[in-house]
Amino acid sequence: MKQKIDKRQYLRYMKTFVWASKKTMDELLQINKSGVLENYPVDANTVEDAINFVETGDGLRTTSISMTDIYAIMEVLKHKGNE
Repeated sequence: MKQKIDKRQYLRYMKTFVWASKKTMDELLQINKSGVLENYPVDANTVEDAINFVETGDGLRTTSISMTDIYAIMEVLKHKGNE
């Protein structure tokens, strides 16, 4: 049976992926331990908004980490490990 992907969950994953791609491996490992995402594009309604918020520093605030965030961060860590 195929699992339906929730739009909000997908957006959260992509926002976290965009946000995490700007962090170092050490920062990402520390974030996973702390459970807090600082300067995160919480209010972005699209992936494009998230990219703009991360690039400009506007619309960023702190939020708690979710399992969706952890999966996105793990994916970024895999890519950074291959660089």
